[in-house]
Amino acid sequence: MPGSGWRWLRNNWLIACLWSAAILLSFLSLRTTPMTRTQEARVLVTAREMAADGPRAWLIPHMNGEPRLQKPPLAYWTAASLFKWLPDEPWLARVPFQMAGWMTVVVVMVFTWRLAGRRAGLLAGALLAGMYSFRRHTIFAETDVAVMLFITMAAWSMWEFGRTWAARSQSPRPPSAGRGGLHARCFESGCGWAHLAGLTMGLAVLAKGLQAVMPLLFLVAWALAAGRPAIIWRWCLSGAPVTLLLVAAPWFVYVMQTPEWTTLLHEVDVALEGGSHVRPFWFYGPKLLEASLPWSPVMVLAMAAAVSRCRGDQAARTGLIWLGSVVVPLSIAAQKQNHYALAALPPLGMLGGWVIDLAWRGVDERLRRFTGATLDGALIVLGVIGLLLLGVGLAPSELTREPPESLFPAAITGLLLVTVVTLSWLFSRRDPVRRGSACLAAFAVGMAAILGLWVPSRRGTTVEHVASYLRETFPDRPTVQLGVLDPILIFLYGDVLPHVTAPEDVIRLMQSHPDLVVVALHDPDEAEPDLPGMIEVHEFIVEDDEFSIMVAGEAATPPEQPGQ
Repeated sequence: MPGSGWRWLRNNWLIACLWSAAILLSFLSLRTTPMTRTQEARVLVTAREMAADGPRAWLIPHMNGEPRLQKPPLAYWTAASLFKWLPDEPWLARVPFQMAGWMTVVVVMVFTWRLAGRRAGLLAGALLAGMYSFRRHTIFAETDVAVMLFITMAAWSMWEFGRTWAARSQSPRPPSAGRGGLHARCFESGCGWAHLAGLTMGLAVLAKGLQAVMPLLFLVAWALAAGRPAIIWRWCLSGAPVTLLLVAAPWFVYVMQTPEWTTLLHEVDVALEGGSHVRPFWFYGPKLLEASLPWSPVMVLAMAAAVSRCRGDQAARTGLIWLGSVVVPLSIAAQKQNHYALAALPPLGMLGGWVIDLAWRGVDERLRRFTGATLDGALIVLGVIGLLLLGVGLAPSELTREPPESLFPAAITGLLLVTVVTLSWLFSRRDPVRRGSACLAAFAVGMAAILGLWVPSRRGTTVEHVASYLRETFPDRPTVQLGVLDPILIFLYGDVLPHVTAPEDVIRLMQSHPDLVVVALHDPDEAEPDLPGMIEVHEFIVEDDEFSIMVAGEAATPPEQPGQ
């Protein structure tokens, strides 16, 4: 076996190098990507305050001094554990979430490998690692990445439990049963898989809450489709629900004893009603096609092929049930957001790996031609994108109208993509299977390079510029934020930033703080708030928002705006 591993590495050295580059670039992007998502900022602000305060802050999270119970605390605990001992830098807090993303890739590979074969498993992991939404969201320290990992692990554990119990009920006890250590006997009997599912479901509850029900729906649907409903009761009687409760319940029990319990109930009601994120039932259909780019055609083909073959193909049936157990609850829930669909990408990767493997085995000639054309076309598109970026990077900025600071990253990204595509084509031009494998690895590199090198360089003015201006110009003056609360500004400012919603509140504060500084967040098309006795000294346009810096009393001389 060691010899075969070295032989594979020698014959497929380029694919191994491409995957190494994809992993390296994905971790590099943690440092190069600025904080732009409020979801991540809420996690990091809460984690920083948690790490700075006493033990109760770890049980009742606070953001900007107010209780933060919109979500359970696992993501906050993860980031706060790093901030307790390391600098509160965003890229450090992102490392565990990036690792969770790659762990999800490994779990999908193993799950699909066990279900449909080794090559299908490798293809499934490769497809997932190159999807646009997967690569984009695993950069950030957000709860949905952790939920994706725990739901995927729980679904795999549920399937292993059901398969093990079904096999033991059909065949007599094998002679080797009962041998080995306790760990081996637990998993041979299925009990270990049941408790692993309970553990990961409990962690999913602590990360996001109700989404943890998805693996249980998967088990119920899979057992009914297999004609073995007894598997459901076997899982309940295995003690796994107790494991789930031991992991998930203590935090909720503690919060029930505190005054903040009513806040948590209110947030649950808002989540169930949808709040400002109510979307139609079919919302996730187009979003999944966008999220799975550039492999959306493969995913459509995979779902069509799986539907036609689900009666006789266990892998097709399991993949569809897993996808349905994620998408149906998400579609029924009133509250819908783009990043919630992240949990549906692993089953899509499984179905995609299954259908490409099916095509490469020559089962259906039309299937083989379509997948070959899709992978070859994707490689050509990646090369064209690389040439365009290389041209943008080498051309004068006056001609391309690109920010000057983005030209060098564009050139480097374009050169990298062109090199990767050229090597992939030369490496496997006569072998469609090797070329397809190289294409998947090349797109994992390409997505990581585009999102981690080029896209961050085009941001222009960011909230970091606003925070730097406040710290450098008004280091000792009391500062308050007016309008919509911006957690990104709070984190980058480095301290609690009092928040008010009405100009009257600012006027009241000016009576006790005559040197007050106000950061007013509003739409660029709207005039800044009318605050008598205050002077606007600077404004920053950050994407679709305008930050107006206003001071009471004598206006400070503002420095040149960064990034402009």
